[in-house]
Amino acid sequence: TGLKELTLPCSTRFANNANNFGNCMNIEKITLTKGTGVMPSYKDIFRLTPWYISRVNLKQLVLEDGIENIGAFMFIYNSSLTDLEMPNSIKTIGASAFDHCTSLNRLIIPKGVTEIQSSAFNGCSKLNEIVFLGNCLDSVGSSAFSTTNKKQRMYFIDKNCVINAAGNVLPTIAGYAKSTAQAY
Repeated sequence: TGLKELTLPCSTRFANNANNFGNCMNIEKITLTKGTGVMPSYKDIFRLTPWYISRVNLKQLVLEDGIENIGAFMFIYNSSLTDLEMPNSIKTIGASAFDHCTSLNRLIIPKGVTEIQSSAFNGCSKLNEIVFLGNCLDSVGSSAFSTTNKKQRMYFIDKNCVINAAGNVLPTIAGYAKSTAQAY
C-alpha cells in the first residue's frame, strides 16, 4: 500500500497473526509515542510487528521522550534503518532489539541508558561509531555489539563512566586517560 509513515503508542501489542497492517511494505518512518505501559517484547514472534514486512524500506525510527525501554526483538532485521533517534528517557535496550540492522552506521546512546541486553546491536555490520552520553552502563549483555566491523569504535563522553561488561567483548573503546573506559 501507499502507507509511508506510522505513528503508534510504544505499548501497542499486536495480535498473534502475521497479518498486522497487511501489505504495508512501504513504511519508511515509524514514530513511537509514550503511550501507557511498557514496550512489549517480541521474542520468537518478531514477525508480528507491523514494520517487519517493510523492514527493507524502514529508514527512520523516532522514539519520543518518555519511553523507558526498547522491547526485545522490536526492530530485528530492519536492514534499511539508518536513522535512530532515542530520547534520554530510555533506560534499557532489549535483547536483539536492533539485531542485524545492517545499515546503521552511527549510534548515539542517550545518557539515561544503563542496560544494553544481549545481541541488542549484534550484526550491525556498518556500525562504525557508538557514542555513549551517560556516566554508568550497569550491564552490557553478551554479543551486544558483536560484528565483523573492525572499524567499530565506542566513545564515552563522561570521564568517570563505569562499564560493567562482565567479560563481554566490546568494540574498541575511546575514553579519557585514567578513566574506567581506558581499562577496555
